[in-house]
Amino acid sequence: MSETIIVWESGAIERDGITDDLLTAGLGKSGLLDPVKPADASPRAVSIHKNFRELLDLSDQGGFVARFSSKHVEWKIPGTEFIALLLIAGRKHPFTVSVSIPVSFDWDRPLCIVAPSSGSRDLRGSIGDIGTWALANGCALVLTDKGTGSGAQVLSSGEVYGTDLVATNDPETPSSFRLSLSQRLRKFSEQHPGRIALKHAHSTENVEADWPLMVLEAVSYGRKIIERQRPQPAANDASSAIKVIAAGVSNGGGSVLRAAEMDHGCSIDGVVAVEPNLAPKAMHNARICLGDNELSKVGRPLMDYTTLMAMYLPCAVLSSEWSDQPFAELTAFRAAEYRFWSDELSKLGLLEGRSDAERSKAAMHRIRTFGFTAKSDSLQHLMAATQVWNSIAINYANAYGRFGVEDKIANATFAFATTDPTGQQLQEVREGTRQERRLLGALSGGLSPGGGVHTIFNGNVIWPSLDDILFLRSLLTGKSQKAKRVQTGVKETCAMACSLGHPTLIIHGRSDSLISPDHTSRAYFAAVSATKTDTRHWRYYEVDNAQHFEAFLMIPDISGRFAPWWPVFFQSLDLMRDHIYQKVPFPPSQVVRADLPVNTGPDSLAIRHAEHLPSIKSNPGVHEIVWAANSLHIPV
Repeated sequence: MSETIIVWESGAIERDGITDDLLTAGLGKSGLLDPVKPADASPRAVSIHKNFRELLDLSDQGGFVARFSSKHVEWKIPGTEFIALLLIAGRKHPFTVSVSIPVSFDWDRPLCIVAPSSGSRDLRGSIGDIGTWALANGCALVLTDKGTGSGAQVLSSGEVYGTDLVATNDPETPSSFRLSLSQRLRKFSEQHPGRIALKHAHSTENVEADWPLMVLEAVSYGRKIIERQRPQPAANDASSAIKVIAAGVSNGGGSVLRAAEMDHGCSIDGVVAVEPNLAPKAMHNARICLGDNELSKVGRPLMDYTTLMAMYLPCAVLSSEWSDQPFAELTAFRAAEYRFWSDELSKLGLLEGRSDAERSKAAMHRIRTFGFTAKSDSLQHLMAATQVWNSIAINYANAYGRFGVEDKIANATFAFATTDPTGQQLQEVREGTRQERRLLGALSGGLSPGGGVHTIFNGNVIWPSLDDILFLRSLLTGKSQKAKRVQTGVKETCAMACSLGHPTLIIHGRSDSLISPDHTSRAYFAAVSATKTDTRHWRYYEVDNAQHFEAFLMIPDISGRFAPWWPVFFQSLDLMRDHIYQKVPFPPSQVVRADLPVNTGPDSLAIRHAEHLPSIKSNPGVHEIVWAANSLHIPV
């Protein structure tokens, strides 16, 4: 493993559990449940508020609030936090790590949960889902931003964000991201005033390739900090040794799985990954069968199906079959543009059909082949309207190719902008207000759009042209120098797909509309199983009717259509803890089923009772997922 340098350390920060705390930054339960963040909240509190509300169903009926409140009524957890910037030797920019040790930490059975952020979020990207379980159960919590996070720079002012997320122009203030203003970058900034550089996209380092290294370094740093705080010397028995569960969601889930592949020193004792974004380098001739049907073209990397979805989803959402799905009215805003898009794809020979109806049906069929089933149809209008695929394609192409902000990949730049209330039309590109710049580090999420920043294309619009998307697709399929750079970067992020024997639980929602299980969890679990490495303590739990974004369950027209995955995640963390300390065996791999709710409350949100919260069964019966004859057999 590469040498890592400690660039900066905070020392002990005491959180009293009253005015400030480890989990909610003093907001408490009431502050997090209020959709409006306090006007005077610190950037740290704003970040925590954002990450809770964007990643969890905090509705009264959802079940999460009741479960957590049973352990901590006010959700305020006192303890000590340590923050550091670590730098992998040979890299330009450090990454951030925090270590939280609650007052309730069990020193007799010390358990540490290491949680890299999901998405491109900041340091506290996993504070809500993983942090609640860890801190409520008396565990230490180690967070890392994976080298993406709050890294943002307002080029015209030079403002960056410190480890406390406070905006600063001081070159001496420790920050995870600060670009040197070269002559080329100065010229770009003059020609494009008010532009923003984001670390994940514009660091000129493929930070995603280093995500597993950063997880392992966070494990090492967390252990050292915890040992230093031990109130008395450790006993010489195994029970006093610090155990580590590496847990992550989405990009964080892919990161912990890849970290375990590299963990030859066995610093990790168990892995729990939810909706992991990773693709195996090779399938090792493994097959995946869903019922009686063998899946084809599995194991594609994210950039592959992202660019395909960016090409074809604008056509598919015109389908009459989706006309009654949620947020169809947002598609209506852009129906004329989508019809033109569809017609142009047809002229290029990239889409079959002579009429709008035929072309939309053909686009829907293509989306099915990309791994997105009919169970995710209810989310597709929303996915198109919020530009999820365009955002990922542009941000990640920059990262994979190690391009700078001035390279303007796909003619895109990032800037503060105002849109119409639906977010579908650009009204004004502008300099950010003082308040927007103050909170950009806490609100950007590391991607554009976010925190008031939007992606701006040629013609001063927020929507890419078809040529822009075709260019992004060519970066994955073409032979230009830029394409070769992106293709190399993608390969650097693919998983080896092997096991070193770490107990591993993988959870994925069958209705995921972002990270297709065909290319990630299903493919990875099958590929690892086919290597004949040690998978005795590996399990795959696929949650029926669950999708990627738990916060979508707070949307009235969506909440009753899907099941949450968080109960299975929390149960898996319970199972992993019991396995580590008591050798309790895991239940078999299985499809986890739960009834969908039928009743709604006064806020039109689905009311979930116990039968609506999925649970892993000790004896799944016909729902068991089986590995046999080099095939992963998943019940329909």
